[in-house]
Amino acid sequence: NVKGPISTAKARRSTAAAQGREGRESRRKHPAVLFKSFTDLINFDPHLKHIQPIGAYELSYLEAKEHEVTEVPPWDCCVSRKDIKVYKLKSEDNPVVLVKAAARLEGIPPSVVAYHIKNIQMRMSWDTNFSNFKMIETDCDGNEVIYSVIKAPFPIANRDFVQWRRTSYQPDTGAVTIMMRSAEHPSVPEVKGFVRAETLVSGYVIRPLDGSPDSTSLFILAQTDIKGLIPKALVNATAARAPVMWTDNLRKACEKHIKEHGKQVPEGELVTITSPPAGKRVLTVSGSSSSCSGQMAAAAAGSARNASAGGGAAGVGGVGGGGGGSLHASKHSYGPPLVAARAGA
Repeated sequence: NVKGPISTAKARRSTAAAQGREGRESRRKHPAVLFKSFTDLINFDPHLKHIQPIGAYELSYLEAKEHEVTEVPPWDCCVSRKDIKVYKLKSEDNPVVLVKAAARLEGIPPSVVAYHIKNIQMRMSWDTNFSNFKMIETDCDGNEVIYSVIKAPFPIANRDFVQWRRTSYQPDTGAVTIMMRSAEHPSVPEVKGFVRAETLVSGYVIRPLDGSPDSTSLFILAQTDIKGLIPKALVNATAARAPVMWTDNLRKACEKHIKEHGKQVPEGELVTITSPPAGKRVLTVSGSSSSCSGQMAAAAAGSARNASAGGGAAGVGGVGGGGGGSLHASKHSYGPPLVAARAGA
């Protein structure tokens, strides 16, 4: 009976296809979690973390820090003003101080604040720290890749940053969450004369103040290793003062915008970034463009091969050489290979 085996084979293929669709749908609804906590995120192997875009679940770690109790140690209050409070936390696990700030921007809507923080042209108009700020990639698994240079006084070398940036906008509440951490990208290798700094975590939670849509509650979190030879104790001692001046400059820029343009921002500025098909992802560097997924997947594959061969550094986060998990790079997503590595470590 010829029809029997053929029908059986077709049925098996149909079942396998259905299971594949169900699996993809399940992964979409329940994305893999690589970092199990905020501490795990901070202490994870840096290189593997650099090639992993920010997952949507990571935003919850940022948001949780906003509500963490600060009246008792280990948080130390450094600045206490009516319009801003700044705290810092020193950890035995990491020599780089964690700084958080809570600011009140009365008379300025959250959309205006978010626009002046996220839009590169607006940011460069008021944030005097930057000598360069550009978009490297507009969309990569729900993230942008950005590059910036921060000026340093002579004789200290300028610091440059390559960062993942993920934005979440909630239209029903008007809240915007923006998170960054360091990335690696083939279009922006390290260059002579600059020190590549490490953003362990950085971000903002921007929402209506006391329920008013015309005023803003701004939460800031930052933990940055500027690398180089500057003593970390000196950096840590001055880190807590930075949010005060930064917020004052932001406030002035927003007030100027409202005076000149009102409280509206360009439509679409705050919409959550989504990922188009991999072939449509485009790099925008120095006027050229090319598909990004292959380059980033190749970087992930290279790291995977190193880790599989035992060459990967064993980070606090648990990914090390010799893990039993599969590390095959996906063409369309960079998350699963690392999660698989962790599961087998």
